[in-house]
Amino acid sequence: MLPLMTKISTLADIAREGWAVWANCTNEHCGRARPLDVVALIRRFGGNHSIINETDITSRLRCECGHKGGALHFRPPNKADHAVSSNARSDD
Repeated sequence: MLPLMTKISTLADIAREGWAVWANCTNEHCGRARPLDVVALIRRFGGNHSIINETDITSRLRCECGHKGGALHFRPPNKADHAVSSNARSDD
């Protein structure tokens, strides 16, 4: 029997379910990634901020390589090797 799937569509859902949010550089020659503070994201954008096709956060990402913009990846709790990508990508 398959486990019930939980709907995750907002930052509050991410926090409630204990998922991790990672920012990934979209520069094809870089590939850096780092975890983001979910509580800080909620303070800045609000708990009801949608993560579906998200661009408000991704457009503000800046990488050490100098690239502007990026992608968000969401990792479920206790499954660090399994990442679910949003369709988010910012315009340069």
